[in-house]
Amino acid sequence: MDDIWKLQVWDDLKAVFPDGMNGSRVLFTTRIKDVALHADPRSPLHELHFLSDSDSWELFSKRAFPMDNDEIACIPELENLGRQIVARCGGLSLAIVILGGAVIAKREDFKCLVEGASEYSEVPTGKLMLLWIAEGFVQQRDEESMEDVAEDLLEELIDRSMIQVSEKRFDGGIKICRIHDLLRDLTISEGKECKFFDIAENMYGGTSTARTCRLTVHSNLSKYVSMSHSNPHLHSLLRISHTEESLRRDQWKFLCQSLKLLRVLDLECAIVQILPKEIGELIGLRRTGLHRLPSSIGNLRNLQTLDIRATKITIVPSQIWKMHQLRHLHLNKTSIMGRQPAHDSVRNLRTLSSVSIHGNSWIHDFLGKLTNLRKLGIEGYFMSQAEALSKSLVKLSSLRTLQLSGKDQILDPTLRLLLNHSKIYKFHLGGAIERLPHPQEFQPNLTKLSLEMSHLVQDPCVTLESLPNLRILILLLNSYRGNEMVCSAGGFPKLHGLELEDLHKLEDWRIEEGAMPNLRRLVIPDCEVLKMLPEELRYVITLRELLLLSMPDKFQARIREDDGDYWYKIQHIPSVVIS
Repeated sequence: MDDIWKLQVWDDLKAVFPDGMNGSRVLFTTRIKDVALHADPRSPLHELHFLSDSDSWELFSKRAFPMDNDEIACIPELENLGRQIVARCGGLSLAIVILGGAVIAKREDFKCLVEGASEYSEVPTGKLMLLWIAEGFVQQRDEESMEDVAEDLLEELIDRSMIQVSEKRFDGGIKICRIHDLLRDLTISEGKECKFFDIAENMYGGTSTARTCRLTVHSNLSKYVSMSHSNPHLHSLLRISHTEESLRRDQWKFLCQSLKLLRVLDLECAIVQILPKEIGELIGLRRTGLHRLPSSIGNLRNLQTLDIRATKITIVPSQIWKMHQLRHLHLNKTSIMGRQPAHDSVRNLRTLSSVSIHGNSWIHDFLGKLTNLRKLGIEGYFMSQAEALSKSLVKLSSLRTLQLSGKDQILDPTLRLLLNHSKIYKFHLGGAIERLPHPQEFQPNLTKLSLEMSHLVQDPCVTLESLPNLRILILLLNSYRGNEMVCSAGGFPKLHGLELEDLHKLEDWRIEEGAMPNLRRLVIPDCEVLKMLPEELRYVITLRELLLLSMPDKFQARIREDDGDYWYKIQHIPSVVIS
């Protein structure tokens, strides 16, 4: 039975199968997890996964070149374009079949299909949920934050198979998602018909966008602006492209003056030197990723997200604190904030990232006011401000994620205070430290720790393997400068993810029997003197994914599937990527 959507269907049929012990089997497919569990909660679900790269290419070849597969080998350009199409399909079999069929129908436009395949691209869940909130799709629920409610909604859509998981974070959360191609086609058709949204794919014809509420532009934003008229209904304007495009100041002015009800403005890779003061006329704007900031930006009282990370903005005007609905503020490493805000103006702030320390007053007078802050990223010189920083962090009772990138050495007393913050679960520390504190001085519920430029000379595993709830450990560039690392028996009892990156002196890594009993993902990039993977890695049966990136050719050759001497160490791992 294929494509069951309701619990009642199985309830109506199961009476026909009274004997469950005669060896017969009933197989049905569904996109809703609750339906599958309802049929037999004791049996494990068989969840279909995306095709591998090799299987994807084989399927595409059979569909696109059913009688003459040898043609591909004769025309390298054809094969390269075909592989680009397959890569963009991301393992979705139906997408591969559809595009393969399109190649049969119209081979002369083969190259155009490469760009068309981007319709099946993936979406970061963090960005998706912020867009939901900005659009007003997420409603406040009791004491939960809007972000938590949005995450619950995302999980519900995944359970109903309306959204697919493309990539998970180390902690099991959803990092990247996608929508099935059939469902995407349906939503586009229905959305256009009811004027819920539109896609400006053809600037010279097609459906009029004059009354649509939401518009996506894949390219040629400047052409769209020059050909458009005022749209009093438009709430959202998104540019989705990886190619840069410049807009003139008069074009920005037109956008600001003609789109009075705009809530979401997300212009990916759009370049602007100076924003016009008219940006302040978009009083309904809730999310933007723009560049230069005029003082009139303070008029955007409903703005929820301001992201200037990919800009060269050095001065953030104090008028941003007039935006009382601001929830997520992403600065860049060179940004300097203007006058400090009053307490009421920052009550909704949840994220403050990449803020630079330029004086004691900022830490002492401002940081402690951010009582609802959940994620904080600070860069600068901490030694002279250690006491003020520690006192301010104690006041941040909602803080869950802390990212510190120091330009000087972080002394032991400061480090102990930071690591023992009672609410912080995720901690990134960049900068030199003398040594790691004793395991008992760490916050016991710490689940994620990443270190960078720590210059530790003692094996960090001696300390970190004793942390009872650590699930993710990331050791980045020069975090450890020793040549040997040992994971002891019984160490890292709950570790799910381990990344060892740019450890340029690490030669030997040993794993004792019983270490890391729950490890699922292992990533090792750019450890150029590492001799080989540990022998005991073959006994870590929970490991599901291994990524070896930018490792020496000799290292790679010894663990390849075909003729590698040490393939046996990793042959039990379902997903192995060597690049």
